[in-house]
Amino acid sequence: MAGVLAFSHIAIRVSDLDKALACYREMYGFRDRSLLVVTDTPSFREAGLDDAEMVAHFLHRDGTVIELQVVRSRAGHSLPPQFDNLGYHHLAFRVDGVQATANAMAAAGGEVDWPTLTANEAVGGSAVFAADPDGQRLELLQLRDGPQQLVGDALVDQGPCGDRNISAFAHVALGVRDLERAERFYASGLGATVELREPGATMLRVFDTKLLLQQATFESPALGIRALVFRGATDAHLADPDGTALEVFRVDQLAADQISERVRAYGTFVAQGNLEGIADLFVHGAVSGDAHPEPVSGRAAVLELYRSTLARDGSPSRLRVATNVTKIDIDHAAGNATCESTFNVRGPGSADDEEPLFLGRYADAFALIDGRWEFTRRHVHLDMTNEEAVRREGVNLG
Repeated sequence: MAGVLAFSHIAIRVSDLDKALACYREMYGFRDRSLLVVTDTPSFREAGLDDAEMVAHFLHRDGTVIELQVVRSRAGHSLPPQFDNLGYHHLAFRVDGVQATANAMAAAGGEVDWPTLTANEAVGGSAVFAADPDGQRLELLQLRDGPQQLVGDALVDQGPCGDRNISAFAHVALGVRDLERAERFYASGLGATVELREPGATMLRVFDTKLLLQQATFESPALGIRALVFRGATDAHLADPDGTALEVFRVDQLAADQISERVRAYGTFVAQGNLEGIADLFVHGAVSGDAHPEPVSGRAAVLELYRSTLARDGSPSRLRVATNVTKIDIDHAAGNATCESTFNVRGPGSADDEEPLFLGRYADAFALIDGRWEFTRRHVHLDMTNEEAVRREGVNLG
């Protein structure tokens, strides 16, 4: 796909390499990978610098690599201001054929900085810098020995470390002006695939790394890399020693929101008496309950089930379902999830303080199908049934 072989790394420019390394190792659990020192770059030559060097320290965790880079003068001189731009610097991709891939990326709406095209003996390959339609800096990198070759010299892995409250790297968040345009660019120009879509956001996968494209808004206008996002025990908005944004969330919020939305949609359809809408939720799923433990699978069978349980004299009952999601577990590698929730059901005209018709729990399973989390299983556990009121309403949730 457009010559892209792998996602390579996320580059972060820092002011003090030792402080940055301590932060990313000890707090965020990254481990040493390789070290590269470069003394000759197009930007150094353009600025007339003959004593500058870029030190790039590569670290990794959960299949994702970051590059902490510092630019400095070996003689201790001050550098021009363009080398003081700290924070997120670029996203890098391993490619087969730098020029061909750059041409394909330009055709997809990107912009190639052709003066940066260079053969780099230090890494045994060639590279060029470019930008996506919103100006986010990108690097296309081809190495002599293929996509698995390290950039620089290998370092001794000191073993796992990091804050125990941070469990995994999740994704890179990117702000974009036009979500559809950015999605097309990364898909056609860099081989990304869509994993999940929500209003205002699209989760892309580029091999083992996820990119979350977020529509820029008046309240959140920032473009380009906004944050590295981790999963952990608590939600937190953090920063490295240079103020570069890092975020921690208990769950993948985009996926959790979509799963919760599917659970809420079920209650909405019940309240509307929309049995067709209920059946649409289970095109890929099955439904069972305490009264009918054998699962009923597929849209047609689920529709027939709800016609027999939620209809009275041929007309659907418009019941009020209040649902409280209590737990969501997501297995991103397998592309599936489970959700637990409690519910109460009342008649259409009953007050909130009246005794409900039913109290119970939903045990749901989901799978990621064509970029959306879809029901694969629902079991309805009934903990309490108001028999008299149920007979009056003529329903049976089972």
